[in-house]
Amino acid sequence: MGRRPRMGKRGKDVRIYESLIRPVLFRLSAERAHDLAKRALSTEVPWRLLSGRFQTGDPRLETEVGGLRQANPIGLAAGLDKDADALPGLAHLGFGSLTVGTIMPGVRKGNPKPRLVRLPERMAVIDHMGLPSKGLDRAVRKLRRFRAAHPPGEGRPPLIVSVGGLTVEEVLAGHGAVEPLADAVEFDLTCPNVTERGDFETMDGISRFVERLVTQRRKPLFFRLPLRLSDENWRKALAMCEVAAKYGVDGVTPAGGLPAEDARLALGKGALAGKPLLENSLRIVRDLRSAVGDDLAIRIAGGATDGESVFRLLEAGADAVNILTAFVYRGPGAAAAMNRELLRKMDEAGVKSVRDLGVKFRR
Repeated sequence: MGRRPRMGKRGKDVRIYESLIRPVLFRLSAERAHDLAKRALSTEVPWRLLSGRFQTGDPRLETEVGGLRQANPIGLAAGLDKDADALPGLAHLGFGSLTVGTIMPGVRKGNPKPRLVRLPERMAVIDHMGLPSKGLDRAVRKLRRFRAAHPPGEGRPPLIVSVGGLTVEEVLAGHGAVEPLADAVEFDLTCPNVTERGDFETMDGISRFVERLVTQRRKPLFFRLPLRLSDENWRKALAMCEVAAKYGVDGVTPAGGLPAEDARLALGKGALAGKPLLENSLRIVRDLRSAVGDDLAIRIAGGATDGESVFRLLEAGADAVNILTAFVYRGPGAAAAMNRELLRKMDEAGVKSVRDLGVKFRR
């Protein structure tokens, strides 16, 4: 079964953050705290010196997701590092993969502020950011600098870059610019916090886009699916999966987000993220795995806040679990702590490897 995981310093890191650092950050607005965290993570040296505290290094956690080899199944979801500013620090925090973005073609302000609020009693947030972006050119410069300092094969987690846009040409150009600097590319064509849809309003538009995209791809591709807010949305998500499988896209990223209202938001509404989404995410994963079989990798985002919730999502058929809200509430040690908790849960269940979880959906 392997050695039993110990909490040690990794457990202390989370406890220190929760008792000392988080109360200070939570006195600030959610977006201000977010900006400070990104600034702290933009400097590599302290995080490289501390990196040993955040690495799990257990072969039972190793897995493959859409052609990407991951040291563990817990990835960072898109949204924390929209412009590739925080990669120097994030690369040392023990994630199985890192997703940056969504990067848009040009500078976008996003929705009016305040557009992000916390719900500490529920370990959740409500997000109505609206895809703010400092633009593709700036992000490419950041990615090029990171890639030069961290070439492939040096042990860093796979880097997935999320790209968006309103036209086929914009998104294809974004793909061409970031693919040489990434290990995979994810396309966000259905953000719930924007009203513009451009060329991707219909399945015909999405199909034409994918048909052109596959002629220029060289690395794994993932699609972000629309939220399951209605039967119509779910039908669109399944139709996107059919198109993805038809043209050889490697995987999809469904999100478990749900609509929510809060008077503290400038527009009064947004998407709920965090612990309350777990049951919804489990239903999405089970239904999606039943629909697509083993044709597509599933990277679920939403509801995972500890090792047990990760275990349940993997058991339901997910290949990887991406987190963001857990990072807000548990701090830089979140991935390491959750991986240790996952190993303990695997020991209790007699599971030898994360690859063995969800196997019933693949028979």
